[in-house]
Amino acid sequence: MRKPPPNNSLSEGRDTERHTVTDHSNFTIALIKAPSVGRRHDLPIISWMTQSGFVINALERRSLCPTTIKAFYQAHVGKPYFQSLAQSVSGDIVSLMISRRDNKDAISEWRTLMGATDASTALPGTIRHRFGGFNWRGKDCPLSDNAVHGSDSIKAAAYEYSLLFNRPNWPTNPHELLG
Repeated sequence: MRKPPPNNSLSEGRDTERHTVTDHSNFTIALIKAPSVGRRHDLPIISWMTQSGFVINALERRSLCPTTIKAFYQAHVGKPYFQSLAQSVSGDIVSLMISRRDNKDAISEWRTLMGATDASTALPGTIRHRFGGFNWRGKDCPLSDNAVHGSDSIKAAAYEYSLLFNRPNWPTNPHELLG
């Protein structure tokens, strides 16, 4: 098994217990959007994730190029809100994560923790309720300033992994990082 380069995995060197992958939904891709990183909410969000039982297997902070953004949000290209959505992850730094929940469905657990897409209607106790842009920008805040993104399916998580973590020294299969 190829390992990611040092300092890219928060759990590397700390998590020596072997984890068994029982299904493909025990990992997800999580992204903290640029406005939230700019407001310095990335570390509180990551802390909330880990306190909620998520293990961060890999973390990268970087900007995304327009080609990657268009591929990432391909299902939304051409829709009226696409430009706002693309702006929420472009230009500035985003935090990209591969995370898991042992013996749980990481995708549904992460989507529950994130809350409703419209952060202004997200339930208290969710990341989007606490960190959504409406708290700082008011009711006219774009819907896309909702703090975080999460894979909505196993297929999406695999696609997002291949798009965002496509590096020569990284495994092609995200499950190799979960061990």
